[in-house]
Amino acid sequence: MKLESILSKLNSLEKNSFLKIIDNIISDTPKKHNEIDGILDESSKDLKNVDSINISKIFNLIESEFEEYITSEFVDPHSQLDIISDILIRDGRCNAKKEWFAHLYESVLPIVKKDIDSLIADLKSMGILFYSRKFNTIFVPQEIVRVLRKIRGKVHKS
Repeated sequence: MKLESILSKLNSLEKNSFLKIIDNIISDTPKKHNEIDGILDESSKDLKNVDSINISKIFNLIESEFEEYITSEFVDPHSQLDIISDILIRDGRCNAKKEWFAHLYESVLPIVKKDIDSLIADLKSMGILFYSRKFNTIFVPQEIVRVLRKIRGKVHKS
């Protein structure tokens, strides 16, 4: 499922962590900042007021900076991002019920496992996934899966 479709299904609270990350990247003047400014000038300077289509366009413009940000998260061993990204890439689903995600996580080789709610909160705060309590569903946009695949390719080569 594309980022635009996922964003249109979620409420503002469920999108908030992701938007903060995007906003932080934008504030660091990314490579394509002129194009981003053009999109924001057309709609609103505040990302919370920008529609799903334009947020998706902005994400596509900052994808390389987002990739750098996620790559830096791999350094933290407590994030378990290496294991989680393998699950997300291998499973290939863009949305899954919380229980299914928990099952996939529990089936991973022995590691010190986090509580599933804590894990989801951590991944949500990193901008890796979205979680809808209303639907009890985890959403991972295709664009994020693509970034994770790129990173995993780089991580395995180095």
